[in-house]
Amino acid sequence: SSSSSSRSHCRRPGSYGHAAHPDFQFRPESCRQLTQHEACIETGRSLFVPTFVQANSTWQGTGLSCGPQVEEWCKNRSATADYAVDASAGTCYCVVNQQYFMANPEAQRLLVIHGYEVDTTGATNPRLVRSSSANSAHTEGTMPSDVKVITQGQLITRIQSPNGEPCKVGGRSDWSDAEARAGIGGALSEWLACAGVTLDTEPQSISPAAAFPPHLRTMGLT
Repeated sequence: SSSSSSRSHCRRPGSYGHAAHPDFQFRPESCRQLTQHEACIETGRSLFVPTFVQANSTWQGTGLSCGPQVEEWCKNRSATADYAVDASAGTCYCVVNQQYFMANPEAQRLLVIHGYEVDTTGATNPRLVRSSSANSAHTEGTMPSDVKVITQGQLITRIQSPNGEPCKVGGRSDWSDAEARAGIGGALSEWLACAGVTLDTEPQSISPAAAFPPHLRTMGLT
């Protein structure tokens, strides 16, 4: 989209390069728009939003498929292309290291439902209290029989910045259980803003280290 192409990391991807360590060579060449299932990957209790991709693409040829024309084709694919020949096996290889940014991961909408479980066990009355951000009641159960007592109430989820100030995600900082029923959500950029960073924040401003790339967009964060 036009808004994505106007972003700094899409206009000048090369300026995000970093090669301070031989094992970590970052040379982004472009921006790409991923499909929805690639742009946000959920595995168990983890959620992964790609911001920067490094991938190797390998082509192999044999016999007459190898030669000067194929070598030229390979090197024209990318500045990072590497062409190699194994004469003893009669094969040749073209390996292209692709490095690119996601066009606009900041716009990815993230929804969260959280819960709690508190052990209120006493000397003679073992109990667990449970609820979630999308529930208007909490349950209390004894262990191990887990006989439940349901108590109506209201759980308010408050989003705060690192200094304790209310911070809005999805237009509000306080979410009632009714508002959170489908998930507490907003754009990734809003969640990051509540943490006091953007994807272009310098990691060294958070935790100084000489080997860090110059942007969270390239390094990643959890």
